[in-house]
Amino acid sequence: MKNKVKTVLKKAVLGAYALGTKLLPVDDRIVIFESSLGRNSTGSPRAVCDYMVKKGLDKHYKLYYILDDKKNVNNGIRNLPKSVKRVRNSRILYYYLFARAGFIVSDTRFQNYMIKRKNCTYVQTWHGTPLKKLALDMTSVNMSVSKDIEEYKREFVENSATWDYLVSQNSFSSKVLPGAFGYKGELLEIGYPRNDVLNKYAKNELTERGREKNRILKFKIREKLGLPLDKKVMLYAPTWRDNAFVDAENYKFITQMDMDKMKAAFGSDAIMALKYHYLVSDKAASNLEATHKGFIYTF
Repeated sequence: MKNKVKTVLKKAVLGAYALGTKLLPVDDRIVIFESSLGRNSTGSPRAVCDYMVKKGLDKHYKLYYILDDKKNVNNGIRNLPKSVKRVRNSRILYYYLFARAGFIVSDTRFQNYMIKRKNCTYVQTWHGTPLKKLALDMTSVNMSVSKDIEEYKREFVENSATWDYLVSQNSFSSKVLPGAFGYKGELLEIGYPRNDVLNKYAKNELTERGREKNRILKFKIREKLGLPLDKKVMLYAPTWRDNAFVDAENYKFITQMDMDKMKAAFGSDAIMALKYHYLVSDKAASNLEATHKGFIYTF
C-alpha cells in the first residue's frame, strides 16, 4: 500500500513538473549544480560554482547545489559557500528549480524524466577520461537498472541531446566522448575545471617561495585528511563494476589488487589513499582500512 501511494505521488509531482516547464518562465539567474548524482559537492561543477562565487557572480545569479539526502545536505552546509543554497534531490523545490533554471552544470546524466527547456543552457562536464568503453561503445550491459544494451544506448543518446556543451579535458577525450555519447553539440576542449587548481600550484614550483608555499600546503592537506606526514602517497581511485551491484543505485567495491602484497612492497615508505567511485556503497564491506591499518586510508 505504501509503495502504491509513493508511486501515485511521484506521478502527480512529475506531472506538475512537466506542466511547470510549459507554464513557468525560464529565469536566467537560476544556476543549478549537481555532482555525482547529488552524492557529493565536488568535481568540475563545484569548481565552476566556486569560481562564480569568487568572481562575485553570486550577487547576480541565484546558485543552487543539488544533494541527494539529508546527510549530504548537512555536509553541503558546512562545505559550500554561504551564498549557495542546498537543495534536496527529488523534492518540490528541486522540480521547481529545474522547471525554471537558466543554467545547469552537471558531471553525470540526469534522470530520463527531466525536461531540458529551450532557453536553458546545460553544460555537461562529465567526470573522467574514457579509458574504458562508455555508452554507445559498449557491447553489453549488466547493470542493476538495465540489461538491455539497445535501450541503454537509446536513453544515452536522448539524454546527450539535451546538452548544449560537453567539456573535454584533452584531445583523446575529444575524439572518444562525442561518439560514445552520440553527442552532436558543441565540444569545449578546455580542460577540466576541477583540475584548474593544480595549474596554480604547478606554477608555484617555478620559484623558491612558491615551492615553500606548496610544501606548507601539502602538510596542511595531509593533516586535514589524517595522512602520515613522512610517507609518499599512492592514490588508487578505481572505477565501478557495472555487474557488481547491491541494488538499483548502489554498487560493490571489487578489486583484483592484492593489498597484502602492496603493503609488503611499499608499506615501509608509502601509504595508499583509496578513493571509492561515487556509485560504490559497500565501503564498509571491503574493510580494507581496518585490515591494513597504517597503509590504506579510504575516502
